[in-house]
Amino acid sequence: QLNGAVDGGYSLSLSAGTGVVNLGGAVGNTTPLVNLDATGSTIALNAITVTGKQVYTGNVALNGDITTTGNDITFKDPVTLLNNVTLSTAKGNVSFGNTIDGNWNFTVKANAGNINFSRPLGRTTALNNLSFIGGGDITTSTIAASQVSISANNNLTTSSITAMAIDLASTTGNISTTSGKVDTSSTTGKGGAINLYTPKGTIATGDLLTNGVTSGGNLSVSALTSITTGAINTSATLGKAGNVSLDPINDVQVVSINAQGGTSGAGGTVAVTTQQFFRATGSFTDRNGIVASISTAGGTGGGTVTIQ
Repeated sequence: QLNGAVDGGYSLSLSAGTGVVNLGGAVGNTTPLVNLDATGSTIALNAITVTGKQVYTGNVALNGDITTTGNDITFKDPVTLLNNVTLSTAKGNVSFGNTIDGNWNFTVKANAGNINFSRPLGRTTALNNLSFIGGGDITTSTIAASQVSISANNNLTTSSITAMAIDLASTTGNISTTSGKVDTSSTTGKGGAINLYTPKGTIATGDLLTNGVTSGGNLSVSALTSITTGAINTSATLGKAGNVSLDPINDVQVVSINAQGGTSGAGGTVAVTTQQFFRATGSFTDRNGIVASISTAGGTGGGTVTIQ
């Protein structure tokens, strides 16, 4: 247990075996450490600044920002957030081998490296605002959070994401969420917006859901080459449905598009723009009893459908 500040341009290894490692003060705030390696059954951390790598083996309670100007940041066991936390590495990777929980803001910046989360984020307690910025690839397991914003320089791969608003972007690579749904739907209020964007690659997803009760959320999917999605649902039970925009150069394939308005609302607009082919592989029965692949019917009028 180190209650005070820890400083010095050297490596520090702490091994408590089955005991507890508690760093109660700031680590490397005045003079950054070189490397930090901590092992224990539980590890309590405040703000930490290290120039090299950081490795934590044990259940971590995280109460401050963690920064390295050089190498990787690695957590091997479950992490619980006790505060708003930012992890930042100028050159290395950030990897988590287990779950992350806590209703706090969580930001990860790997300016020149990869970000990898192999286990669920927010499995027990949903995170608040989640923001990932990666200079390489970003790969995540399932995510549950209030707001999700993920931007990768290269490929972005996720499993299911559930949030009130979701923005996914890749600067030079592909976006793939085919192993799960992207879901901002609401059973009590408004559906949230979903935006997926890559100016260089392809986008492939599972179901995209922004449906709500009072209104549906807008959905925008934009890619350089092709778009492939599961079922799209921006419908509303009572109010107006959300709009749908799909815009690549090459093929667009969806299962279906349900942009139906509610009993007191209009259907949303559907706009598909492509220089190749559009295909819908599935269908559903809309509010008028019509089997359709695309429906923008609504209680107060239908929305436009444009396939160009």
